[in-house]
Amino acid sequence: MSCTPHPKIRAAPLALAVGCFVLALGLRRGAARRMRFDGRYGQDAYAYEAQARALVESVRARRRPPRFFWPQGYPALAALFIAGTGGAPDAAQWASAYASAAGAALTYLLAYDAALGLPAATAAGASRAGLTAGLTLAFAALATRAGLVTMADSASALWSTLAAWAALRYGRGGHASWLMLCAASLSLATQTRWLNALLALPLLPAALQGGQPRMLLGALGLGAALLAPQALVTGANPDPLLRHDWLLRWTPRNALRRRLQNTDGHYHYRLPIALFYAQPAAHPAGLTPWLSGPLLWGAWRLCRARAYREATVLLGWAGLQYGFLCGIPYQNFRYTLGYLPPLAAIAGIGAAGLRPGPWALLLALTSATQLAWTARDLNRLLALDGPYRAVAAWAATLPPDTTLICFGVTDTIKHRLPPGHGQQIVELYYQSEASLTALLTDAGLAFLALDVENTLGQWHGYLPERLFAFLQTGWQLDEVACFPPFSIFRIERRCA
Repeated sequence: MSCTPHPKIRAAPLALAVGCFVLALGLRRGAARRMRFDGRYGQDAYAYEAQARALVESVRARRRPPRFFWPQGYPALAALFIAGTGGAPDAAQWASAYASAAGAALTYLLAYDAALGLPAATAAGASRAGLTAGLTLAFAALATRAGLVTMADSASALWSTLAAWAALRYGRGGHASWLMLCAASLSLATQTRWLNALLALPLLPAALQGGQPRMLLGALGLGAALLAPQALVTGANPDPLLRHDWLLRWTPRNALRRRLQNTDGHYHYRLPIALFYAQPAAHPAGLTPWLSGPLLWGAWRLCRARAYREATVLLGWAGLQYGFLCGIPYQNFRYTLGYLPPLAAIAGIGAAGLRPGPWALLLALTSATQLAWTARDLNRLLALDGPYRAVAAWAATLPPDTTLICFGVTDTIKHRLPPGHGQQIVELYYQSEASLTALLTDAGLAFLALDVENTLGQWHGYLPERLFAFLQTGWQLDEVACFPPFSIFRIERRCA
């Protein structure tokens, strides 16, 4: 059985949670300034920021926002920062940084309250659990990178953690406002990433234990009301959700596969899907090997103590998200941030069983490992981002009226070219042989920028690879620049 209710938040754990927030925010903002990194990496970041800025303009003009492939939750959060900073260039990155830092603080509080749910729990032991979990989310490379890039991962983890913490406090006899906060946070988490809707399953038993059935109906109404705008947008354009590969190609058989095919091409992975998504339990970017043992011990402590509420929320949250990801036809390590908070909380509960001295040594080893790996990961991020910036800088040297056909680097070039540049930037993915022929027939100076190895490998047999072959056979392609992995070709008519 769980221990007695404690609806009030004490000053000491709140102060330590704030400390986790300050450390996490300082690390993220300090790294961004040192790296001179603005949060825009790859292609998705540009799409998120563009939608956020479009939301700001839509509100000002009182018109319907444009369609968007992903849920509107993160763009809406970023839009608040953009509006609040007067459109600052790095405002969307600030949204990620604050969400990531707040997630560290909430993970501290989640682990602290979960630890108090065990029999014979003490405030000192709960603090050790909270600090282990909170500092993991503050220092881990997986969480730190999410706080630097303009993507939805940190906001998704933030709202999910807030919902889980509120559910625990309400289920232990807290005020009905905790239930309302849980419903609101779960709605925001779902609008940030659809996968978070699964969190309703482990949170519902905790909500029912609160003993106020009427308030549950009110909470459901609040959650539905907050979800209504997203539901209207999705209802008008349901294909990005209903026809997503995560649903259409989901199968438990993917868990053991290393070779997969989806709408983004062919993938040959080093690890099976199930093993890949289990990595945060021991990877230096997640819990590190130092916390793998405490993770197992914490799960055992929760089950042995019959702390059903805490076990259902933490183990259910991590298990459902992990189980779903094992069935999708993709591997992307950043998705695992969605269940790093419950893993950290469980590991914190396991570590809290140690005496203060050994626990402090464990925490020091874990933090040192995480910070060292974070430094390595951020250097790698800069190295990966360098070619994108180099291609964009090269494109800026082209004369006006130049046509540049791109694949894999299109949004980077569009965003980083100066206003009024005059070049025509064309995305290869949305073209056809006929449209390319018409485009190049009328064009003067024309170039092609893409990752040749990726196009021929991952996209073999798909439209981008077929169009590249069409250009190779129908036109003369001369390589004029190379920024590995990207190559740039000048496109000219073949001599008769």
